[in-house]
Amino acid sequence: MPALATAKSFNATFPFDYIPVAVFPGGTSGVGQAIAEALARYTNGAAQKIIAGFPKPKGAPDWKHEFVSCDATIMADVRATCAALVARLPHINFLSFAALKGMGYSPGLNDAMLASFASQHPDIAFTHIHPGLVRESAFHIEFGWFLAPLAWLVQFTLSFFAISQEEAAQYLIYALFAGERGIFIRSPKGEGISTHAFETPYKFNPDSKLPTAHKAGYLSGVQMKGSNGSDVTVREVVKYTEKKVSQQ
Repeated sequence: MPALATAKSFNATFPFDYIPVAVFPGGTSGVGQAIAEALARYTNGAAQKIIAGFPKPKGAPDWKHEFVSCDATIMADVRATCAALVARLPHINFLSFAALKGMGYSPGLNDAMLASFASQHPDIAFTHIHPGLVRESAFHIEFGWFLAPLAWLVQFTLSFFAISQEEAAQYLIYALFAGERGIFIRSPKGEGISTHAFETPYKFNPDSKLPTAHKAGYLSGVQMKGSNGSDVTVREVVKYTEKKVSQQ
């Protein structure tokens, strides 16, 4: 895995011969905000950054970016925001999702989601990475007033094991820059655990005769270390998502 200095050096030398457009759902605080700020530094402020979140942060007027209000828990908000961005942006170079709610969902569902995206768009890189324990500026644990001392002790102890959100952002930016095409599963420090690139658009078939079709950790017959999805999982997740979206 890359050391912090290695990740920073790689990020600083990433070639930008264009003005990147970057969208950051969940970029109003924590790791998401740190990633957006790191990208701004590495592009000398030339990137067009769009922060999507809810509610609007108090410090937003002073930030050098555009803020778009979007409550990701409401599908109508998500649809309206996506439609508005697609209508006025010629392209998006970087899309980094770091909304707090995302940490509550199954890693297997996230693996399946990215596998589906990568299969439909083989020339784009999709990365699944968990930042690990991060000491965010808003890091706080609530145990209720009765257990407040315990909450303080746990929070104090965790602070010795967690890394700062700025440090986490360096590894996440490294993961964002390092991949070229396909799906990537990475460790908290950006190490490549496994990857797979589809040569052409691929459709996951639940009736596939591949012996690994139902086996977790395999995609189209290729072993994906660190992944919890399978061909059938991907297809079922897509079917379920399409059904739920159509009902909204």
